[in-house]
Amino acid sequence: MEVSWMRKRDLHILTSGIHTYTGDARFSVRHPEHSDDWDLRIEYVQKRDGGVYECQVNTEPKINLAIILNVDGKYHFNTCIEKRTLGAKIRMFISDRINY
Repeated sequence: MEVSWMRKRDLHILTSGIHTYTGDARFSVRHPEHSDDWDLRIEYVQKRDGGVYECQVNTEPKINLAIILNVDGKYHFNTCIEKRTLGAKIRMFISDRINY
């Protein structure tokens, strides 16, 4: 199974499998070997990072899960948004550091 993360506002593919496809080093993916965890991490979250992120699971039939990230100016402390689907645990981690 392969999982991809996409930022919907500009349709930018951020990760596919364990590879990151953005020049923005604040974004990374974590998938421990032999686990069903697929974690998108965003460090130093910024107001412009808010919006819809979509996780796509390469199964048959394909599975898409949308996660809405709201950045409202409050101090976040290691926020984790988690969803479970067939054979995959999808999580988005937002660091406790915010830059505006």
